[in-house]
Amino acid sequence: MIINYSLFVNILIVIGEKSGIINRMEKRVKTKSFISDHLAELVTGVFLLACLVLYILWGFAKEGLNLIGAVASALMLLLLAVSLALSVPKMLRLFKGNPEMILAAMGERSTRRRRIHPVVSVVLLSLLLRLMLFLAAYLISTLAEGYHGTLLSTLKGIWLKADTDASRYFEIAKNLYRDGNGVSPNIALAPLFPMAIRALTMLTGTRLGSSLIISTVCSVLSSAVIYHLALPDLGRRSAKVAVLFTFLMPAAIFYAAPLPEAMLLLMCSSALLAMRRGKFVISGIFISLASLTELSGILLAVPFTAEAAAYLVGIFRDKGAKIFVKKLIVVAVGTLLSAAGFMAYLGLNRYVSGEWFYFIRAAKELKGLEPTVLLNAADSQINGLVSTFGKNNAAFFGLWLPNILHLFGALIVFVAAARTMHSPYSLYFTAYLAVMSSISPLLSVPRYLAGLVVLPLALALLCLSRDDGEGIIRARAKTLVVSAVLIVGQVFYLIMYVLRYDIF
Repeated sequence: MIINYSLFVNILIVIGEKSGIINRMEKRVKTKSFISDHLAELVTGVFLLACLVLYILWGFAKEGLNLIGAVASALMLLLLAVSLALSVPKMLRLFKGNPEMILAAMGERSTRRRRIHPVVSVVLLSLLLRLMLFLAAYLISTLAEGYHGTLLSTLKGIWLKADTDASRYFEIAKNLYRDGNGVSPNIALAPLFPMAIRALTMLTGTRLGSSLIISTVCSVLSSAVIYHLALPDLGRRSAKVAVLFTFLMPAAIFYAAPLPEAMLLLMCSSALLAMRRGKFVISGIFISLASLTELSGILLAVPFTAEAAAYLVGIFRDKGAKIFVKKLIVVAVGTLLSAAGFMAYLGLNRYVSGEWFYFIRAAKELKGLEPTVLLNAADSQINGLVSTFGKNNAAFFGLWLPNILHLFGALIVFVAAARTMHSPYSLYFTAYLAVMSSISPLLSVPRYLAGLVVLPLALALLCLSRDDGEGIIRARAKTLVVSAVLIVGQVFYLIMYVLRYDIF
């Protein structure tokens, strides 16, 4: 995409030179650090103090708080705070305009001709895993309920459960956001996925088939994008591992479902890859598309801001104020484009209901979601787990146990990877979990985390070792262990889903 800003940019530069602004800016450019070395300690201390104050205020205001809820909430906040605090020094170095050190060596190009291109291999891997998932779901359903139809008809019965959003997306694809009573509460669901189903159904004649095609295509494309996204930090071998982990996560079953998770994965990974390469206009477009797929997509603005700030500081220091102005305009255009999707969704709410933020009321009516304090997430999860133990196995094994394992598992992974992970990804994880926990008490943590593409990247980073014989052996051993755990988790989660346990 080529956009000609030359006339506008040249006018700004001339004005800047005549007024002396650019000359003063250039005189202030120094090759030494822009940021005090002590700022990391100050930022970390202020952040940890703010977390402590938040916990104290929440504890005093929380009604019916018990010991186990207080401990779980404290642990959640502590892990979230430590994850961000450990990444602060690296983050500030990035904001100085200094590129982060890449831990994984790309390695010299082999002179041996490869039988298959790495991107083709990860695409085939994702297709194979999707096919295996379909067959596993069919087998589980047949063993549990006996033979009751073809693969497609069985998958229809599995995916179109009453406690998922699949049927609601089909309703939007058919009737848009209207029902017999006027505005449908389905307005709480973003429009891009159902509109894609509506368009493709004109060719296929079946909404279920269309949705499965969309999810499969998005999964396949995502595998290629994630490979390229992981490549700079992990190297070729571990970039493939990141793709593998993405589709072995328990919630990866939703990438094969008539749900928007696969589309969201594609949009989020594409946005992150574009901003990582300095293509902020393209990244802004993908952020808008992510926001129109799921509202959580707007949280990509956090890594976008971090990447853009680091990029502009480096440009200002190394190439001068004239080039800085040009790049600043490009970043500004990307920023406007990144907000366009969310603004379009607000406009849709206004057009359908007459209210800009009608989706908030609709989400409460549709799913019982309303703003809360992020600490309530851990409190509700642990108390749900305890209250259903031995009393309601469907809720205990299908909902609360996976939620607890995913919530604290993700926090532990990011704490372990915080010192070495790309800084904007750590910011993105912190913002994502904090905001999603404040929207609702995370009633389906695995599904919420399915849109967090940096999670499998963090897992792959933890499996990375030195690129020598002994290091490779250790890396493969860790990869096998993590893969085995994820496979067991996905099979368990799929069984719970097919058997209609309360995973939502």
